[in-house]
Amino acid sequence: RFKLYAGLCGGTRHGHRGSEEELNDFSSKSQMEHAGWSFSWNDEYVFKPDTTLFAVQVPTSSYWGFSYSGHGEISLQLTGEGAVVVHFGNAACTGLDCPLRTFYSDRQELDLSGSVTVLLNGIEIHSAGLNTLVTQAIVRFVDGDRLSLRQSPHAVLVLHALELFCGDICERCPTGSQCDRGGDSARPCAPYADGYHCRLPGIASPCPPGERCWMQDDQWYFTTPITTPCHKPAPLCADGWTVKPSGCYALSTLPLDYD
Repeated sequence: RFKLYAGLCGGTRHGHRGSEEELNDFSSKSQMEHAGWSFSWNDEYVFKPDTTLFAVQVPTSSYWGFSYSGHGEISLQLTGEGAVVVHFGNAACTGLDCPLRTFYSDRQELDLSGSVTVLLNGIEIHSAGLNTLVTQAIVRFVDGDRLSLRQSPHAVLVLHALELFCGDICERCPTGSQCDRGGDSARPCAPYADGYHCRLPGIASPCPPGERCWMQDDQWYFTTPITTPCHKPAPLCADGWTVKPSGCYALSTLPLDYD
């Protein structure tokens, strides 16, 4: 099971905050659309077509689908700021016993070399080639960015889960170091593709054992994983707000709009 830290980071979609169950619920196309996913096509192969042909080894809890004409794409608009780990794959296979060869037997070409690509705002981040059932891409995002997964001809798009790591006010770096907050101490620790960047307290500070340090702007840094928990408690919150490890929260009495 993949752990999802928050549905949508610090924002709302039509007044409704996404949940773990919604964002990773691939039980139906309509459910995915309700959670915020958009599909660029709509044919008989758009949602979990015949498992024996297209997803022999894919878990039934995952999503798979493809556009028969090629270049199908699913996308999700992200809110807030943080990092997302996309667990995805490509169920297209090779070899003489590949079921897809039977499916595409009516076509002259049998070049089953398609790929599935993760994109952010149209920029390619990482791709999965043939026989790649599980791989991952780590993407840093800000409010309004659009995450997409695109299938090229002869590929089968597979999405297993998303992990979202939202920006918060806690310190992610070990004691004695401070996380990079993008030049503003009031901002959350900035999540990069390789994790959080931890700044050592001084130019003469030794690099922590087992870490690889590098210098930028006359400061020494090392990296800690994106899954690193808080090392310091959140500060006191304003009146009427509740303190939690990841920040300050307040309950809203306003009605939710699900339209």
